[in-house]
Amino acid sequence: MLFFPSGLWCFVNDQLAANADVCGRRLFGAPLYDVWLGAMKKTSILTGLLFLCVVSAQGGEYFSRDTTASLQGAMVGNLLPLSEPGQVIYDFAVSDFNRDGFDEVACLRRDTDHPLFLVIREPAGGAYSFPGRPLPAQGMSEYMYALTGHPRYHWLLYRTRLDHGCIYLFDYTFQFMDSLRAPRHRDWNRDGSANVQVYDAQIVDFNNDSRLELFLSLNTGADVTPRALLWYDLQDRTLIREVPVAPMVNRTRAVDLEGDGFSELVFTLSGASDGPFFAPFSRDSSYLAVLDHGGGLRYSRAFDGESSYVAFDVFDVTGDQVLDVVYASYSLRKTNTGRSRLGVVDGRTLTRQPEFFAEELGEDLRNVTILPSPTKRQPYLYVSTAERLMARFRFQPSSGTLAADKIVPFGEKPSLVFNDDLDGDGSPELFITSHYPNQLTITDAALRPLGRIMLPENPTHRFVKMAPVSAVDREVRSYCLLVDQRLWLLRVSLPALFPASGIQAAWAGHRLKIPWAVFGLLCLVACLLPPFLLWKFILRTPDYGLALMSDSKRVGIALLDPQAVLRDCNSHFLRITDLVKANIIGRTLPEILDNAQFGALLEVWRLFTSRNERQLQKEINIGPAMNWRTVAVEIVRTTHNHSRILLIDLSESNQTERIKIWAAMAQRMAHKIKTPLATVLLAVQRLQRSYRKQAPHLSDTLDSISRQAIQEIERVKDVINSFIKFAKLEESLFVEMDVTSVVQEGLNEYLSRLPEGVEVQTAFERAEMMVRIDVKQFKEALHNILDNAVDAVHGEGVIIVSTLLERNPLQSWGGVNWAVLEVRDNGAGIPRENEDQLFQPGFTTRRDGSGLGLIFVKQIVENHGGEVSITSAPNQGATVLIRLPIIYRTSADE
Repeated sequence: MLFFPSGLWCFVNDQLAANADVCGRRLFGAPLYDVWLGAMKKTSILTGLLFLCVVSAQGGEYFSRDTTASLQGAMVGNLLPLSEPGQVIYDFAVSDFNRDGFDEVACLRRDTDHPLFLVIREPAGGAYSFPGRPLPAQGMSEYMYALTGHPRYHWLLYRTRLDHGCIYLFDYTFQFMDSLRAPRHRDWNRDGSANVQVYDAQIVDFNNDSRLELFLSLNTGADVTPRALLWYDLQDRTLIREVPVAPMVNRTRAVDLEGDGFSELVFTLSGASDGPFFAPFSRDSSYLAVLDHGGGLRYSRAFDGESSYVAFDVFDVTGDQVLDVVYASYSLRKTNTGRSRLGVVDGRTLTRQPEFFAEELGEDLRNVTILPSPTKRQPYLYVSTAERLMARFRFQPSSGTLAADKIVPFGEKPSLVFNDDLDGDGSPELFITSHYPNQLTITDAALRPLGRIMLPENPTHRFVKMAPVSAVDREVRSYCLLVDQRLWLLRVSLPALFPASGIQAAWAGHRLKIPWAVFGLLCLVACLLPPFLLWKFILRTPDYGLALMSDSKRVGIALLDPQAVLRDCNSHFLRITDLVKANIIGRTLPEILDNAQFGALLEVWRLFTSRNERQLQKEINIGPAMNWRTVAVEIVRTTHNHSRILLIDLSESNQTERIKIWAAMAQRMAHKIKTPLATVLLAVQRLQRSYRKQAPHLSDTLDSISRQAIQEIERVKDVINSFIKFAKLEESLFVEMDVTSVVQEGLNEYLSRLPEGVEVQTAFERAEMMVRIDVKQFKEALHNILDNAVDAVHGEGVIIVSTLLERNPLQSWGGVNWAVLEVRDNGAGIPRENEDQLFQPGFTTRRDGSGLGLIFVKQIVENHGGEVSITSAPNQGATVLIRLPIIYRTSADE
């Protein structure tokens, strides 16, 4: 099978490439073939173009010409039973339970001997990895829930007892670890039991305090209570928050919509026909809602009456780097007047975008799934309808609306149940179930059918779950499939799904077939292009490479002939070396570099020539001793024994780009450290409780050790929080204020943190200095500077904070006056060798410093259009100066 990713570059498998090589030598002759192949390599044209040319002469020998075979309706897999006919499978999970590198299947089932039984088995062969265990059937939930992000708890089961619920927590092998008590329930319909089910369970740090929490959503049928959202502190094993709701909880998802490190809860409620009415959610309506990390209601919208539902997914649909909520609402009652619709809630502002109404499709919507597009910024939204349609939607940024670009009829009640990139082209294949025909259809991202698998005949046909299983055979993908409470092993044949007949291409995430006429045209281009490139870039142009990069503004380029004579160079090379082009063209490189400031570059050239290298890279310093530049130099030997020198001035690296890279690194590192840090803190606190109970006589000694450990953990948490604050500086909100009043407010807020031995003296400008300022950010910058000053005086000393007006003598001709903030301390000062590194990300002299404080200050000041500088003298302290432009006003304004 041959692919053309991006429409041009070709990839062939090893066997076809070997056949192409043999055919090329037979058709053209070995000498000519070797010469032409060398030219192809020199001009950077992939040998796949040669393969196209060769196969065009003998296409019938290597490819089947049957390119019209339709994949619609082709059987591409089979189902193997994993459960016996007498067994009822309620739920299953796939994981590597015994850590042997291969997946096993955990089944929650009922059989002839046990009303409820948990067993872990191999997917093939029927061998049991762990002995099964019976579970109490009375009140036990029929579903298992996977927990991720906790070091001990990996699975959850729920059971209703006499008057309350019980949450069972298991490790990765389903060994019981702990239990939590759920709220009291009420047998509202007096049938002798309370029908309570867990709809969702997640491990999440909602309030960003490094303490993991268990979130649950509970539902009941006619028993009404408890319908609630619950949060448990897993360290104290206590219920810390409960949000009761009148409707039925449908879907929940904890996500960080704002990107501030705190999770919001997005959830939907479906209209119920029983139970009490109470705010903020009415019993007989469906809702889409968002709670903040403290449980406060951020967003709520009601849709329809009883038996109405809202499905949702979360993705950055609008392309603004903030997660959005995509929803689809519908009702099962014809008497409801609400309209089925598809819409987007902007995650940044929580405002609704224009909606798409189901009347345009002719059928009510049922579900929505979001998948990333392999080639475009906006993702794909796949929507199933109540009757027989599947539609693909895209968000249109220009109009802010959703539009369907694909509408495909399937069988009755289609449902997208799974997606997987089966052929590795970056675009997922979709698994869609339907009734009549009762089958599972596999399609590409454009909803074009590739193949199908017939499902067991059953009039109810309830699809429950599908999960991938690790496979040994590369040509077969395996999945566990739960249909009508029977478990099956689904095996999909990749050769049957993607047959290698004819020529196929992957373009923009879609699979295409190339007609033979187009293939012949490509072969013609493959024949003509190498000679043309050979003539243009090798035979005709002696300075190959210079013309391609002469206009570069970041790379200095110079071309030397075999005698080391400089033939040409670009303007950036002259700027880096401070040379004049007329004085160096035609001279040898040793003559040009016969100067002390170019000694390092001359040494690199001599090393390159003495070793007869093809390529050499070094990092050197050039220029005057007191004003040298750090330069990356690369010397490459090109065709005809010419040489090309490339210079990149590392000292001119864009500071903004470096700060962005540091911000991204800081954010990733902070999030990677938070979870293990929380685990360590949890372990220390558990250890405290343990020794206080079992060895109280050692409490004093162990308390001092554990307190020191907790203090160190808190210190690391402070560093992590500074990383997060640096990585996500909020957008400035400017107001016009007197800078002296802002400094006074910030200083008063800081005084409570000031050590007793530090004295603060002030001298403020009396004249009003109005500037455009973000008060919150500027106070944070001031506090960072004061932290450094306190650290510099080691808890005993004097800090002087003053403001003054710097007048520009050319104000009448457009000059700008400046408001100046000066913070001076009487500490030891800054060593001279550290002065050039003060604003470098990561540089710090403090044991607990992050190296980001002054960078944070510089970012804020420059966002205000200002300047920041630091001066210091040994044993005379340091002075930080911040200058902000004063708002210009005419005499009439004054």
